[in-house]
Amino acid sequence: MCSTLIFTLGNIGSRELKFYVWQFNSILYLIFQIMIFVEWYKNFRKPIRKEHNQLFASKNTD
Repeated sequence: MCSTLIFTLGNIGSRELKFYVWQFNSILYLIFQIMIFVEWYKNFRKPIRKEHNQLFASKNTD
């Protein structure tokens, strides 16, 4: 959405308005990249095997 505003402001908007829209777009892009990383981390990280944890826990109880 914000990239569309940058496109339309090319010839119409004032310099100050363009600056604020660019800043807003940068913030939205950063948030978008963080959300992509969080999604990747939740879905594609290596899962912890339960068997390994149970074996480790039983060795420590001795």
